[in-house]
Amino acid sequence: MNNIVLSVALAIPSLALAAGESINQIKPTGEAPKVLLENVRGKITVKGWNKQEVSVVGNLDEQTDRFEFTSSDSDVKIVIDSQPNARSWNTGNNQGSHLTIHLPLGASLEAEGFATDFNISGILGDIDLETVSGELRVSGNRSRVDLETVSGDVVINDHEGMVFAESVSGDIDFAGIATRLELESVQGDINVNNQGKLDEGEFNSVSGDIETKTHTGNKPHLEYNAVNGDIDISFLNSINAKVEIDTMNGDIQNNLTDDLASKQRWAGSSLVYTVGDGDGDIRISTVSGNITIE
Repeated sequence: MNNIVLSVALAIPSLALAAGESINQIKPTGEAPKVLLENVRGKITVKGWNKQEVSVVGNLDEQTDRFEFTSSDSDVKIVIDSQPNARSWNTGNNQGSHLTIHLPLGASLEAEGFATDFNISGILGDIDLETVSGELRVSGNRSRVDLETVSGDVVINDHEGMVFAESVSGDIDFAGIATRLELESVQGDINVNNQGKLDEGEFNSVSGDIETKTHTGNKPHLEYNAVNGDIDISFLNSINAKVEIDTMNGDIQNNLTDDLASKQRWAGSSLVYTVGDGDGDIRISTVSGNITIE
């Protein structure tokens, strides 16, 4: 009988909290639950811990309309729904909900926000984050990470796995061990320090520089594209690929081989050569900017 009562209690969402109220709740879950997290504005910190419990601690947005927190062995749902007025939006992400959430290490997380900063650490399962205005930070993950923000920086540290990240206005920084990276910034720089053997990579920036340091696999497929920005590539091991480089307005500095770039008839420079068996392919292009490869 007590187990039935407990199960019913866990299924009841926490809806009665007032706007701006402090919260300190904990509920049991399984080793690797799927977690859905929604928050309109504020700063959300999520940490992994070695417990089969979910903890939510902090302060809710003063404009909170609804707080929902449910859990089971396989699923967790945390929703903070608020309707800030026009004046309160101008205060930025420093207002809103400020919460620290602890999840089991094996959890996977899907989180959405509007004006929300997310800082995620120590979660080993897949992570999918999306916000309109806010910074996204992930560290210590060991799986797949998908990150998207319209206005804000994206920072990934101590990661092992695949990364897909996009920012319209903001920098993207990656440090870790990856076999696949797809990074895109419309207005911002891309910086990569990868100690893994990168098999697939795509790096795109419309207005910003691209700088990568990486090992490669035996047959790498890498593509670098910039419209207005420099591209600086350092390979940390011997590569095995056909390399194609071109720029419409800029210089090409090739430090991998003795091959020299040739000037195009009307504008720009290009260079094509093969390193090793040429099993992979590396394509590098910028409209206006210098290219360095070593």
